[in-house]
Amino acid sequence: MDIFPTEPELVGKLATYRLFQSSDLEETRDTVARIFKPHRLGVKGQRQKLDADMDHLALGTASINRLRYGANVCIEPETLDDFLLVQIPLAGQAEIRCGNDTVIGNPNMASVLTPSLPVHMQWQGICDKLIIKLQRQALESVCGAYLGHALPRTIEFQLAMDLNKEGGWPGVSLLPS
Repeated sequence: MDIFPTEPELVGKLATYRLFQSSDLEETRDTVARIFKPHRLGVKGQRQKLDADMDHLALGTASINRLRYGANVCIEPETLDDFLLVQIPLAGQAEIRCGNDTVIGNPNMASVLTPSLPVHMQWQGICDKLIIKLQRQALESVCGAYLGHALPRTIEFQLAMDLNKEGGWPGVSLLPS
């Protein structure tokens, strides 16, 4: 018996938490910004037409989200500051740059965005992602509790998370504060 629902079941259940569906760039950017943070959002290519939708389930200091833009887009939030994102592409791909690292996210390769590093993303039109948002302070408190002391520095994650490897969670290090 599986503990977690299969991907189609999970996506179907998240659809009951539909936040919006829109073809308007400003409405899409503003609604996504309310969940994550203000950012620049641009459609790449004159023939591209935005067809975005987002599902959002808040879970205390975390949330589970499904986001799709339906067009090639460029997303620039600068740094995430007080939260990190685990982005798991369900379809398509996206080029993700966080700090000095770059990864092509696809259904086999997720990304983990470190809150303190600058982020730049280019999503393909068919890119559809499951995105887990975790508050940095809550994560660091839990880590500190497990270690038995406060963390001496902020956490930094490896950007790439290979979903084909057992235990695919990326490496972690501590950044100077």
